[in-house]
Formats: sequence, structure tokens, C-alpha cells
Amino acid sequence: MPGPSVYVSRVGASGASGSPGATGATGPQGATGPGVGSTGATGAQGSTGSQGATGSQGATGATGPVGSTGSTGGQGSTGATGPSGGPTGATGATGATGPAGTTGNVGATGSSGPQGATGPAGATGSTGPQGSTGPYGGAITLDYLFDSGTSNADPGSGKLRLNNSTENAATALYINLTDNGGSDETAVLDSLDASTNSVKAEFRFVKKSDVTKWLTFNMTTRTIRTGYREFAISNTASSASTPFVNGDELLLCYSRVGDLGQEGPTGATGPQGATGPASVSTQTVITSTVTRNINTTYHNTGTTPMHVSATWTVDGFTALTAKTDASTPPTTVVAEQENSSAVPQQINFIVLPGNYYRVENSGSPPTLVVWTEWS
Repeated sequence: MPGPSVYVSRVGASGASGSPGATGATGPQGATGPGVGSTGATGAQGSTGSQGATGSQGATGATGPVGSTGSTGGQGSTGATGPSGGPTGATGATGATGPAGTTGNVGATGSSGPQGATGPAGATGSTGPQGSTGPYGGAITLDYLFDSGTSNADPGSGKLRLNNSTENAATALYINLTDNGGSDETAVLDSLDASTNSVKAEFRFVKKSDVTKWLTFNMTTRTIRTGYREFAISNTASSASTPFVNGDELLLCYSRVGDLGQEGPTGATGPQGATGPASVSTQTVITSTVTRNINTTYHNTGTTPMHVSATWTVDGFTALTAKTDASTPPTTVVAEQENSSAVPQQINFIVLPGNYYRVENSGSPPTLVVWTEWS
């Protein structure tokens, strides 16, 4: 009886893979043969049969030998994200400071901020020092020291004197050719009697440091003396009978009387007028500061020329202008004077009989110290 057949197949070269056939049903386990026969020669590789239908699950066969590694399959799809790792580790030590970066470009200028609120006013500064004394005024004003002597003699350089110790009763003035500042005043003094009027000029003496002390005189003649001049004078007004003492510094303000006009033709005889009131002497002071004001028109109703003298001070600057003529208000300017300090200034002029007169100012309001009129 022949033994069981053992078919050993030789492994040939791999053929092309056919399409997978259906799995056939597992056959039953055959009985173990009585022994192992000799190995027969390997038969040729049979062609791959068609895929049989899948059989029912047979019992697990013995593990076959490990086959050769198959080719690498395609990349599978990404799996789901695994759980997070462990907790965060401790912060590491601070690293060393890196080098400074380069300076960036300057940015554009921002818009201006709003105007800040006004700060509080600063404290008032201290008063500045006293300014120097300004020059004294007047059309012609000379500076002399008063000498109390009364004799007809040279009073000394820079000095003048009167011929009476009761000063407003004096009839002569003696004045040195040199003023208190050392200037030669010969030419000025020799021109004071140039008018063709009988009254050549008016003199006003005022104490420089106290303008409330003063004398006024009409001057009629000049006499040349060696080193000084003598003037015939007559008092017209005064602040006191003897306002000055020896050594007082005086300001001599001079105003020349205009020349006599030409005599006009004789007019026709007028009708007999009514008897007028009793005459009143005009050789007196007509008025003073209490009845005269700047920028107001007045009238010389007398029959002789009237002398007007106004002294004033000002806080700031002002210019005074004297006007007089037959119109009202008058428009003819006869004298002008400016002042810009508290040092007294004086304006002098003459008003003909029947004419109107006024003193006007431009600038700061002046303070009138004294206004004197006489004829």
C-alpha cells in the first residue's frame, strides 16, 4: 500500500499579483500520515486559480513561517491629537541683556496743546529812583541867587539884588552879567528894553524850590553898569511883601512887551456918550488862580494892556498855548510852552484893551499853580 503522498512545491518567481479572489471555505483537518516521506522535487509553480468563495471560518491552523516583508503601504491619515504633556516647568533664569538697538527716526511734531489759563498777576515792583530835575521853563528864564543887599553895586557873580529890603516896594533891580550856572547873559540882559513901549517888559521872580513865593514887576529902563545892569522897575503883584531871603535860588522869567503900533487916523467925532461910572484904578492885580481856568475865554474890559502870567505843573506831558485877539474865542497864538514834569513852567503874554484871551492845553491835564494878571 503506498504511503501518503507529500507534495512539495518549489517556490518560483513571483508572478504578477492577480486580483484577490474570494476566500474559500476551510477544509477539514486531514489525518496525520504514518511518516514522512522523502521530499519530492519541487513542482512548477502553478497558475493562480481564481479566487474561490469565502469559506466558513475554520479552526486556526498552525503558525506558518514568517513571510518576507511586504512593500511599504501608503501614508495613513493623521491620528487624533494625544493628551497634553505634563505640567509647565519652572521659569528659567533671566538671560543677559542684549545690545542696544539703533535709534529710531524722529516722529512727526504733535499738534499744539490748548492755551493754558492766565497765571495770577505778579507782585507790584518797587518804586524806581527819583528822576533828575528837568529844565525850568518860560520863554526866557534865568537862574540867579538872591542877594539881600540893597546898594547900587555889583551883587557878585550869579547874583541879583533889589534896592529895598521890603522887596515888593523896590524900584530898581541890580543883576550880574553872569547867571548862577556861569553863563554870560550880557546879550540877553541888553535886549530886555528893546520895545518901543514905555513899559519894556515884565519880570517875574519865583523861588525855584517853592513857587508859592514870587514877585512881579514892570520894567521901564535899563542902565549899563560895569559888571552888572540896573533896571528901573515897579511892582505889580507879590505873594508877600518880602518873600525871599539871602541865598535863595530864584528864577527870573522875562516877557517882552510888544512895540507900539502905528497911530491910526483920527476918527470922526462921535456923539456925546452918557456919563459913565466912577473910574477904578487899573494898577492892581486883576485876578489870580481862584478865578481863572485853562481852556476858558476871558475879556480885558480895561483901557490899558494887561499882563497875564500862568504857572503850572503836569503829571505826564502837555503843551500850553496862549491866544488873544478881538474875536471870541480868540485864535491868534501869542505864546507857547511845553512841560513834561512836576517842575513848574510859566507862560506869559499881554492882552490889549478890549481883546479876548485864553490859555489852551493839549496832552495831560495841567495843574495850575498860580495865575496872575495886572495892568
